[in-house]
Amino acid sequence: LSEKDWVLVYSAFSEIEANMLKENLESAEIEVSILSQKDSSFPVPGDLSTIKLFVKKADVPEALEFIQEVKSKPLDSDEDDDE
Repeated sequence: LSEKDWVLVYSAFSEIEANMLKENLESAEIEVSILSQKDSSFPVPGDLSTIKLFVKKADVPEALEFIQEVKSKPLDSDEDDDE
């Protein structure tokens, strides 16, 4: 596949968030490519880099819908069960 076969579907500032979304998308059988713009030769406090998630053009609608579903779920839904 060439660069023009991939479409940006999400930008994250956290590597953890990007990897979690990547794992979720891959579990839905959507191939994902991550582009991290983090400069490891110039470390700074905090995380100022942008991490971009790309999917194949054919998977864009499904990927966007999946990301919207994942992002709309409450983060602490598991913790509520423990109380």
